[in-house]
Amino acid sequence: KKAWPHKHYALFHSMGAGKTFAAINLAAARFMAKQIDRVLVVCPTPIKSVWSKEMAKWAPCDVDPFILESGQDKALDRWISNKSDALRVLCVGIEALSQGKAADLADKFVKEGTCMMIVDESSKIKTHSATRTKKCIALGSLSEYRLILTGTPVTQGLHDLFAQMQFLHTGILNCKSYFQFKNMYCVMGGFGGYEIVGYRNLDQLQSNLNDIMLRRLKKDVLDLPEKLHST
Repeated sequence: KKAWPHKHYALFHSMGAGKTFAAINLAAARFMAKQIDRVLVVCPTPIKSVWSKEMAKWAPCDVDPFILESGQDKALDRWISNKSDALRVLCVGIEALSQGKAADLADKFVKEGTCMMIVDESSKIKTHSATRTKKCIALGSLSEYRLILTGTPVTQGLHDLFAQMQFLHTGILNCKSYFQFKNMYCVMGGFGGYEIVGYRNLDQLQSNLNDIMLRRLKKDVLDLPEKLHST
C-alpha cells in the first residue's frame, strides 16, 4: 500500500521479513490494474529459480516466467513473441549484465511492453562505476516502474546508496553525479583529501528517502522467540 502511489520504491526489510512477497504482490496488483504487462527481475544468479517458484506460489494472477540462462537467445525470442494473457516475468542474473548478451536480451524484453523492473539484493549495484550498475540504470530508465530490495542497503558507508537511488530515480538525492553526491553528503579527508571520512546533511538525506522507502525488521513483524546460541 505504501509503494502503490510511487513509480519507484525501495524495500529495505531485513531477511525473512517479506520483501519478495511484497514485491510479487505489488507487481501482480499493477498487472491486474493494467499498469504493466511484464516484469524484469534482476537478481543474484543462484536465486533466479527461487523467484520463478515464489512468483508461481504467491502471485494472485497467472504468471508466465522465463529464467534466462546462457545460450538461450532463440528460446527467449520465441517466449517473447508468444502471446500470453499472463504476467510475463523474465529473471536475469545480475552478474550476467557485466558481459555477454544478457543486457541486450533484457533490453529487448523491456521495450516490447510496459515493464516493472525489480532489482533484488540491490546492494550488488552499489558501485556506481561498475558495468552491471550502469546496465541496470539503463534498463531502469526504460521501465515504467522500478523497485529495489535489500536488507543491507549500506554495507561500507552511506555512499552505497548513491547508485541504488540513481537506479530508482535521479531526483531522489538531487544529485546527477557521484561527484555531486560526495560534495553534498560526504566529508572528505585522508591522503590527498580523496577518502570519505564522514557524512553530513544526514537529515536532508533521510528526508529525501522517507517517502520512497520502507524498512521492516524481523522483530517488528514476526512473533518469534529470541535465538538460542549454543557452543
